[in-house]
Amino acid sequence: MKINFFYSLIFYFIIFSAQAGKDELIFSCKTDNNQHISVIKNGEILEYKFGKQLNHPSLKIVTTTKNVIKDFENAEGRYTTNSIGFKNKEYVYYVVFQADRIEENKQSYYINVEKNQKNIATIYCIINTVKDNILELE
Repeated sequence: MKINFFYSLIFYFIIFSAQAGKDELIFSCKTDNNQHISVIKNGEILEYKFGKQLNHPSLKIVTTTKNVIKDFENAEGRYTTNSIGFKNKEYVYYVVFQADRIEENKQSYYINVEKNQKNIATIYCIINTVKDNILELE
């Protein structure tokens, strides 16, 4: 009986370790200026990357799912948005999906960069390169 319990315990830890190391794509896209953006989730850890080569990104922010700024189903006027934000000192990088509630097929994805709560840049994604699972964080 003790041997079966021991093997069960080892099997549980092997399965748990395999699940803990599994990356889940939350968002990715390519921009007009050949930059790439990705958000990867591994357990409770989120990693935001931006750059020409994601294996050597220009910017990388690592945080937890609890510390990411989430704003889902925000309906203001004509548009509905879903966004997640990554804070890096005085900067926040928001990954945004926006849908037009009047023109159903009009959607856009972009990154809003804020410094001290003021928008300093908006970087648009090429729509056919977008992979969006942002609502997985809801």
